[in-house]
Amino acid sequence: MKYFVAALALLFAFFSCNKNKKKESIEYAIIKGKVHYQGGDSIILRNCTTFKEQYIPVDSTGFFSDTVMLSSKFYDFSYNRQSIFMPLTAGMDLFFDLNKGDLYSEKGIEVKGTGASIVSSYIAFSQLDIENIESYYYGMNHELSEKEFLHQTDSVYQVKVELLKGQKDSLSEGLFKECFQLLRYEYFRRLNNYEQNCKTFGANKDFEVSESYPNVLDSVDCMDSSLVDNWHYIALLHASINSNFKTGYNWEEESYYSIYLNTLDTINLPNISKSRLAKNIMDSALDYEKIDLQKVVKQLKSFDLGETQNRWIDSVYQVRLNTMPGKPCTDFAFEDREGIEYTLDSFKGRYLVLDFWATWCLPCLKEMPEFGALKQDFKDENIAFVSVCCSVTKEDTKEAWLNKVDTLKLSGLQLFTRNYGKSTFFKNLGVAGLPRFIIIDPEGNIVDASAPRPSNPRLKQKLVEILN
Repeated sequence: MKYFVAALALLFAFFSCNKNKKKESIEYAIIKGKVHYQGGDSIILRNCTTFKEQYIPVDSTGFFSDTVMLSSKFYDFSYNRQSIFMPLTAGMDLFFDLNKGDLYSEKGIEVKGTGASIVSSYIAFSQLDIENIESYYYGMNHELSEKEFLHQTDSVYQVKVELLKGQKDSLSEGLFKECFQLLRYEYFRRLNNYEQNCKTFGANKDFEVSESYPNVLDSVDCMDSSLVDNWHYIALLHASINSNFKTGYNWEEESYYSIYLNTLDTINLPNISKSRLAKNIMDSALDYEKIDLQKVVKQLKSFDLGETQNRWIDSVYQVRLNTMPGKPCTDFAFEDREGIEYTLDSFKGRYLVLDFWATWCLPCLKEMPEFGALKQDFKDENIAFVSVCCSVTKEDTKEAWLNKVDTLKLSGLQLFTRNYGKSTFFKNLGVAGLPRFIIIDPEGNIVDASAPRPSNPRLKQKLVEILN
């Protein structure tokens, strides 16, 4: 009898184990590969939903390997300041071969293994973008005429669509649809950004597209809540709201973010889309809002952002209260090229304008000439203009900073910090994005913890006012 019971127990255990195995689901992908050139000590994998980064060490032979627990369908694979956007799904086992010093060149990166086919298509997407449109956000498409830009953008989009269609059989129906919608709204977003890119990066600040130019905002289905994880779609919803605003704000009297959030609250959109839009502007609203900060905090928390986000809003609000004009500025320690440290006391008795930047930050570099012009305008005044390069990632070395300073022939006091986001100074002043400009008075008190950029005439106007 006892053998029968034991056999029954064993049989039960066997079926239980098999039953449990059926319930198991693979929620990870394996990423490994070989780098054939020196460009950094880590591969960076950035989650496109949470924006968290996973560092995969590259050993002395160039080999790297890690398991990625998946919480998003899309990731940025980055090395040596270049990145490839790609989908990652459960069960993928990929080997990347980084052959040259340029991920975007032909055969600069190749991939093999389970799931390699769709990833290879996305590598081709990135190479197409660089070859034809340059960087998505700060591309040189303003150098093209409207006709040339439309032709080029349409051509690239069609090539991408055909590449994706070739992968249809290897993808689930849901993932194929998401990939297609990403391409579609990326295409719409590029079209929508052309006019602003021409105004921002081109010579004509009053540039306008022709009447026949496609109005892509009309193609956006504002009520489709299934697209809230598509960041191109959310960006177009944001643009659609902005298109309803009248230009010519009196920034000293009106609050952009308060008006935006009020509009968001009243327009007809799914609640989940409203929450995502509110989250998208949350950082900027808390960082730059000066007029109705308390009101904006209340408006943000009226949306369904979740308890974690609400706690974060409270913490940022406290930081903003502590950085109001007249509050003592937290001390800092930044070094020059010889390693000599400069602290807050080093500038005691003078007004101080701090410019925080990074070597790879294009908006930062765009402000350099304007910052240099301000130095010249106020060279005879009791004010110091200091540029501080921030090491944000492991690749942001002191050598990279010095090379950029020398290449751009940057003048004036140039300093460097490895403590971006870590030191008490950055935490207390809530510096969470670059470029960032801070004004401090001769006694070491804050004048403006989030001053306008030099390209904005308001900064020069503010400096004239405080000096008088």
